[in-house]
Amino acid sequence: MKLNYVFLFLSDPLDSRIPDVEYEKEYKVASKYFSVGLINQERLFEDNVITITYKISNDDIIIYRGWMLKPQLYDRLVTYVEKNGAKMFTNLSEYDYTHLIPNWVKDNSNHVKTNRKINLSTEDKKVIMDAPKEVKAKFYTIDFARKSNGKLVIMEMGDGQVSGLQGFDEQKFYDLLWENLPESRA
Repeated sequence: MKLNYVFLFLSDPLDSRIPDVEYEKEYKVASKYFSVGLINQERLFEDNVITITYKISNDDIIIYRGWMLKPQLYDRLVTYVEKNGAKMFTNLSEYDYTHLIPNWVKDNSNHVKTNRKINLSTEDKKVIMDAPKEVKAKFYTIDFARKSNGKLVIMEMGDGQVSGLQGFDEQKFYDLLWENLPESRA
């Protein structure tokens, strides 16, 4: 059975018929592989109301791509999706887990955020490869930092739905999703 993955992007705050400028390129690439829709950003953040351009149907699996939502607002999105017969790819429990610091922080001190490339030792690679074993979510990001003593630690974790691509190629990102989402090509 083919699953219908639907990517919902935030609309432009001034024109709800087009994607937010930060997600415009992603929206175009995602539409080559998946169904896409827009969430009215102004209504969402100003009125806490879910208004979307895509008609959700049974068996749709919704993946949100937009700015971080407070858990209560994400819960509203989950409820809206479920009332329309679909489900979120990332459920509320997984979303909360990746957003609430006590769920994943072990040592979050003495670090500076950077995007520069670094050489990784064997021990660093082990830290990076072992980190996902503890994660209770399907779609997430992990940022690492090096403490002043040289130890690599998890600096931040986030839900993959609300993470920007940070320079990662949009085409490659959606190629990988297409290849790896269960049943997306059945």
